[in-house]
Amino acid sequence: ESMERNAAKIGIVGGELNKAAQHTKNAGRALIGRRTKEPTEPKGDKGVLAKIQKAFLSFGRSFAAMEKAAGNAQKRMEQFCRGEDKKPSVKAELRQIKGRGFVYSEEELDAEAITWWDNFTPIAEDMAGEPGYMISYIEKIVEFCREREIRLIFVASPYLAQYLEQVGPYDQAYTYIRDLAEQYEVPYLDFNLCKKEYLELDADSFLDVDHLNGRGAEEVTRLLAQMDGDPWHVDEYFNPCYDETSPAEFP
Repeated sequence: ESMERNAAKIGIVGGELNKAAQHTKNAGRALIGRRTKEPTEPKGDKGVLAKIQKAFLSFGRSFAAMEKAAGNAQKRMEQFCRGEDKKPSVKAELRQIKGRGFVYSEEELDAEAITWWDNFTPIAEDMAGEPGYMISYIEKIVEFCREREIRLIFVASPYLAQYLEQVGPYDQAYTYIRDLAEQYEVPYLDFNLCKKEYLELDADSFLDVDHLNGRGAEEVTRLLAQMDGDPWHVDEYFNPCYDETSPAEFP
C-alpha cells in the first residue's frame, strides 16, 4: 500500500510540475507577443517521474505477491508445528488403496437413524434405463478372462434387508443378472438369497444400506472361500428367489 501511495504522490507532483511548466511557457509567449496555448493533461507514460511512478507500482505488486507467499508459508509451517494433518489428495488416496481391493472399515450402520427410506430409488425404476453401456463392459470383462483362462464368477454382495424391502421387489434385479450370467456361462452367486443358516447379517455388518463394513465382508468372504465359487453349491447355500429370505415386515 505504501508503494501505491508513493506512486500516487509522484503522479500528483508530476501533474503539478507539468502545469507549472506550461504556465511558464505561456508567460514567455505573452512577453514576446505570441499567442498562448491551452494547458493540456500530461501523458502518463512519458518523463522521468512517470517512469519512477511505474517502478513504484511494479515494486508494490511484487512485494504484495511476496508478502502473500510468505504468509501462506508461515500458515503451513504453523499447521505443521501444531500437528494438523493436511487433507490427502485424491491421487494419494488412490495410491493408498491401489491393489487392496476391499477397503476395510469398522464403521457400523445405524439403521434406526435413517428417516429417508422413501428417497431411495425403486429397483424397477432404476432398471428402466438403457443398460447397453454396462453390458458392453461386462462383455469386455468376460472376453478378457476367457482369453487369459481366468475363472470368472459374478457375485452380488448382500444389501441391508430393510433397504431391499423398501426398494423391491428384488427378484427383478436378481433374475436379470442371473439370465445374463447364464448367457455368458458364468456362475452367479447372489448373497442376498443366501440361506440364513449360512449367512445372517444385521445392521452392524454394514457401512451403509448397500455396502458391507469390514466385519460383514469377512463373513461373506469366509463363506465364498468355503464354497470356492462352485456353482453346484447354489442349491445348497441359496434360495431360488429373494421372497423366501426376506422378513415379513419391518417396524
